[in-house]
Amino acid sequence: PDGRSALMLVCARIRYVTANQWSTRRYLDMSRLGDTMQSTD
Repeated sequence: PDGRSALMLVCARIRYVTANQWSTRRYLDMSRLGDTMQSTD
């Protein structure tokens, strides 16, 4: 494929991966955020 379509494939892949990981990461980061907030108080 040419550069443009290759770039589109990469972007689609990244978007797909981040969309899937974001839901689990958001869940994990919320607990970490809570721990950080408690330690700073």
